[in-house]
Amino acid sequence: MSTISIENLNQKLREIYEHYKNDEYILNKLSNHINNDLVTLLINTKKQQKGRQDRKLLLIKGHDKFVKEFVNGNKYFYCSTTEIFFKYNNEHYYIIKEDDIIHSILTALSHPDNKHQLQYYEQQLLPWKFKIKTSIIKQIKELSLFTSIPESLTIQNIINIFFEKIFYTKNEVKYFLTILGDNILKKSFNNIYLISPSAKIMIQLLENQGGKYFGHIPIQNAFRYKYHDHPYSDCRLINIKNIKLNIEEILGGLAIPIIDIFVVCCYYSNRYGSADKYLNMCQDNILRNHAFYLKNNDQSAILDNFIKSKIQISLGSTISIKNMLYLCKCYLDQNNISGVIFTSTIKTLLKNKLNYDEFDEVFYGYTSLDLPLVSNFIKFWDSSMKEDIDEYFLEIDEICILFKQFLGGKCTLEIKDSEILNLIKHFYPEIVIENNKYIYGITSKSWSKKDEIKDFLRDYNNINNLTTYELYVEYTKKNNKKNNTLIVNKSYFDLFITEYYKDISLI
Repeated sequence: MSTISIENLNQKLREIYEHYKNDEYILNKLSNHINNDLVTLLINTKKQQKGRQDRKLLLIKGHDKFVKEFVNGNKYFYCSTTEIFFKYNNEHYYIIKEDDIIHSILTALSHPDNKHQLQYYEQQLLPWKFKIKTSIIKQIKELSLFTSIPESLTIQNIINIFFEKIFYTKNEVKYFLTILGDNILKKSFNNIYLISPSAKIMIQLLENQGGKYFGHIPIQNAFRYKYHDHPYSDCRLINIKNIKLNIEEILGGLAIPIIDIFVVCCYYSNRYGSADKYLNMCQDNILRNHAFYLKNNDQSAILDNFIKSKIQISLGSTISIKNMLYLCKCYLDQNNISGVIFTSTIKTLLKNKLNYDEFDEVFYGYTSLDLPLVSNFIKFWDSSMKEDIDEYFLEIDEICILFKQFLGGKCTLEIKDSEILNLIKHFYPEIVIENNKYIYGITSKSWSKKDEIKDFLRDYNNINNLTTYELYVEYTKKNNKKNNTLIVNKSYFDLFITEYYKDISLI
């Protein structure tokens, strides 16, 4: 309600009249002003007021329309932690400077296509550029990069980076990305993700590269590369290939797609809510059952599954404790749950579940289809291998070939290098193994690598005129003609030549 009353106006008019009541000229001026000029002045003032209000409303509408269209039409985002702006071109996310965004705003403001949109636009809206720029930057800063929804092309690009070389299925990739997203968004879960040690470098690389753009996010904290008596209910399993290649080469040079990777991770976490919820919504039963294996099974149930899968009843048969532990270890490895039960616990539980003779240290009344491989390998190793500190090295694949030759016609199953490696580690733990490939201090009684090279060199009179490369080519040709399955590799060949024939040139 107005504080100006008719009484106050009348009182002021009386005061003016009383002051000039004896001045006819002034009174005529006052009368003319009130009866004529004042009415016109008030009418014009009211028109101007309404014009300003209409213009302000129109400009506010124009301001809001421009800001909305600019923000919606240009996919800008912001990370408040590092105060970095990002832009999305519907395929990749990349850093953009604030000055470049402001330049785009001003360019759009002065663009000819915009000048006909609203009345007063060219004359009035353009001078509001500071206010418009401030409003747009403020809105962009409220758009977190981690709430962005990437296009299908971006998502598939990231999935393909991890698929095949690192994970077996695309669902496994999505599960892993959702786990990362949960951690990037700092969602509070107690889950512990057990993953192969071969993934450690990859996860470290993701964390370090992400820190350049988003600040330190402790992604590694959620992962464990070895089981350490964690509650099974908190454990989730991640199946991953044994990454042997350079991880940076596998991921294709993370300096560029790391932003895309983090956005896609957050997209999956936001979409599904959590990695556990993704598993429950996913139709991949194999993935879900494996990931939740420890959550859904205790130690006793795991060993029940082992017995059901690997052990058969056979009266009069026995399995030694050492062989039983090996069978159990292989079962856990095959199901990607190795190391989740300590050996002492396995022994105790199996002794309670199966008939066991403490004196002979055997389980009686049982056998296993996998035992022939075990017994044959032990026979092979004890009869065909010997200690030799002068031997450079044997390779796992060479031992695998020697074992198959030892079995002869009895070898009907495919024998993998990984199985041979596990057998050596379990039954001959004193053997030195490097990179799961090279065996030191052991040689074959039936195949001396050094003697084979010496025999080959005797066939050449002028070896001083040949390089080691030329010699090795001739060596492989000779063995190929003989259809030999065992051939010394070039690194061993070079090592031998360097030590015993130093006068031969090397390349």
